[in-house]
Amino acid sequence: SLMGGAPLSSADMELYAGFANSILFLPNPNQNLDRALPTSLAGGNPVEGLKNFTTLKLTGFKSQTCNDCHTSNPGPGSDALINTGGFTQPLKSPQLRNIYQKQLYTKFSRESINGFGMNHDGGISSLAEFLANKLFVRYTDQQKTDMASFMLAFDTGTAPAVGYTRTMTASNVDNPRVQADWSTLQSQAAAGNIDLFVHGTLRNEVRGLLYQPAIGQYLADNGVRYSQAQLQALIKTGDTLSAMGVYPGTGSASLRPSRSAVPGRSVSNRR
Repeated sequence: SLMGGAPLSSADMELYAGFANSILFLPNPNQNLDRALPTSLAGGNPVEGLKNFTTLKLTGFKSQTCNDCHTSNPGPGSDALINTGGFTQPLKSPQLRNIYQKQLYTKFSRESINGFGMNHDGGISSLAEFLANKLFVRYTDQQKTDMASFMLAFDTGTAPAVGYTRTMTASNVDNPRVQADWSTLQSQAAAGNIDLFVHGTLRNEVRGLLYQPAIGQYLADNGVRYSQAQLQALIKTGDTLSAMGVYPGTGSASLRPSRSAVPGRSVSNRR
């Protein structure tokens, strides 16, 4: 009705809410593949930053932790409450799940890649500028640097292994880094953070396989089960397989690959 038209019906609003609640954040590339925080990022230590964020009661005059308003570990980075003080208008405590993307904005340029920065009005560009606010005057510079690095690695709700792909051939399957990535993807599937989908060739036939964490085996689209050792043996004889983390619950839908997408034609190991 603010736009001069008729209000949406309750049924339409339910449809919209269903759509909006299905939207997922991208994985944070600043996290480790196993979803742990790195120990060094942007000059700070995210692990120490998490401790400061959740335990140091130095924010504002009420001696609050940052976590009191920006619920984390786990959490979206917001208590979802409206704050009416200290701003030009009431606003909800912002969630922090996409805060790493907001660093692409700068108020000092006529053009910016993304968003409106660290405040609702575009007046604050960076985390360092935000933490220079008088609300945070009791934190040391190092504590603020560590908290900034923690927020840059803030969990988005989507595991960093989602979308990560490792292509394995006879020339690299025994490489320790390849083996470590494969093992991490399996452990992430066991933790419920991803479904682990594998596609490629088995005995020169294009196949899709889904990792079954409960039994530690891969179920192929033709119903045959394979162990990791069996897949490695086939790779060494000339097959090529790509292991990819996908959103939990979506692996079965991906099980039968396109026969035009033969691994090796376009190899991409990405975060």
